[in-house]
Amino acid sequence: MRNEHSMIARLILVVGIGVCGAAWAHADSATYDVTHNFNFAPAGDVVSGQWQYLVQTKAGGGYATCGPLVASEMMPVTDAKICSSTSGSSSNALSLVATTNFAPSKVAGVIQVSGRGSGAGPWYSAAGSSVAVMGGKGMRNGRITWEPALSAQAQLNAGTRNVDTISFDVLDPNTGVHTSGTLAEIGFVLGGSPNYGAPPNSFSWAGNIFSVNASDFAFTIDMSSPYIPTSEQGTVDFVIHSYLVSTSVETGIFAGLFPPVYGALSNDLTLDYDLGNLGGANPTVTFNFDDSGFAAAPEPGTLALLSSGMALFGWLNRKRRVARPFASD
Repeated sequence: MRNEHSMIARLILVVGIGVCGAAWAHADSATYDVTHNFNFAPAGDVVSGQWQYLVQTKAGGGYATCGPLVASEMMPVTDAKICSSTSGSSSNALSLVATTNFAPSKVAGVIQVSGRGSGAGPWYSAAGSSVAVMGGKGMRNGRITWEPALSAQAQLNAGTRNVDTISFDVLDPNTGVHTSGTLAEIGFVLGGSPNYGAPPNSFSWAGNIFSVNASDFAFTIDMSSPYIPTSEQGTVDFVIHSYLVSTSVETGIFAGLFPPVYGALSNDLTLDYDLGNLGGANPTVTFNFDDSGFAAAPEPGTLALLSSGMALFGWLNRKRRVARPFASD
């Protein structure tokens, strides 16, 4: 893992402006595969951890369904949950976790969601994987390294999307007041290729290379939290519509890395966070590392869900926000 000064090299951005003549399947299809290696190194006071998962699939006019399978397991844990459905069309979903270290000053491992679907809709695949780490005041400062590896494809009436967040909640037990915030959020939406015979729209960010070949695509990063240094802050708002770049706005560490500048984009992100004295002298601190993926051949309303960046599993997704206090229930 590298620090912020070596995190960003150059960005290679490959935007497909046309389609090639190869033969491709004439069917709605979509895949997503999102893996995060994480290393959470607070000053100390990690007490417990929990993995939460969700997998759910639906396929075909007969609505063959699997799930939702929603539950949690205490860390350290290595496990995977799978759902699959087949009824004319087919879909599957995977949620996975593997804890490689669990100690008072270090929690490390990997979380992953993946899924796919194919055939005439309606069908969908939904997966969520979330690690929650709980402890005391030593968790209010430390370093997080977050290494996303993202890939997706979508064809015709299918689409796929993903949202990943690192968030926190601090409880002051004397006042009952929570303070919550999001340190980082990464998301994308990939629509299907528009024509029969065209290759599927595709996107990947892995191995320090960012590439997209798509007619319709949106990608965002928000690392603007006041609880990380300005030298590590940055945002990305990048949109392709009808094979043309319609929005490209980047700030901070990402400024100048998207068109017209080309190069490599490291997927090794570092957050040196400091929550100060939030929660008073004896706080309860929780950090959440969330990963969610969704693919569908649209039922009524599904395309709107994809376009608005919403998902079926709101328990994983958190709105972008700076920390703000609110009364405890």
